[in-house]
Amino acid sequence: MLRALLCLWLLTTPAAAFDATPEVIAAVEAYNHGDIATAFRGLSAEAAQGNSDAEVNLGYMYARGQGAPRDQLEALRLYRLSAAQGNGEGMNALGYKYQYGTGVTPDLQTAIDWYCRAIAQGNPRALNNLAILYDRGIGVPRDLATAHDLWRQSAERGHPNSAYNLGVSLLAAPGAPD
Repeated sequence: MLRALLCLWLLTTPAAAFDATPEVIAAVEAYNHGDIATAFRGLSAEAAQGNSDAEVNLGYMYARGQGAPRDQLEALRLYRLSAAQGNGEGMNALGYKYQYGTGVTPDLQTAIDWYCRAIAQGNPRALNNLAILYDRGIGVPRDLATAHDLWRQSAERGHPNSAYNLGVSLLAAPGAPD
């Protein structure tokens, strides 16, 4: 319960600035247009300079085996570098790693801790991920009101999956319209 209260308290703290340079934005745009090689080169160069957004995005590419062979340990290393700089997406990525045990031993409480740290940085994906845990009662007591509140906050920050998750959950609630 204390962890839940801490996480909810963190929601009131201001978000840290992101590290998206024009070079990182161009690399992400290349990725979104299917140019994996250009994205990998651009993110690698920026990550080598310590850019936290490049680190986490390059970590995603290693985790998926895009631009380089799949390497969960390299992804984990990059997420840690990003998170150490206060990057909420890097923190969320660590939470996801610990939740699902990719490259690390699964540890749900560590995952929740990382999600809470990411939420303190304003990360909408971490809000969504934590809401799913509350919705299902995984690692935390099942609490639909908390899940709905987290999904609402995430949706307000522009995360489309949370808006969908909130809608599905509300429709599944007892007394919901058919």
